[in-house]
Amino acid sequence: MKKKIEPQEQSALKDYTQIVVETDEENPIVIATITACDINVKNDYRVRLRPKYD
Repeated sequence: MKKKIEPQEQSALKDYTQIVVETDEENPIVIATITACDINVKNDYRVRLRPKYD
């Protein structure tokens, strides 16, 4: 599943090209990759974005 990220939400990745979420095993399995433009998540998992409340 892919989710597009709005431009104002991109500041979390200003110093990185992507965030990779994976299992903690000898041969890790990638669960999600998060870039400045989208989120790609393995089936049966989810990534939630929390908005900034002022």
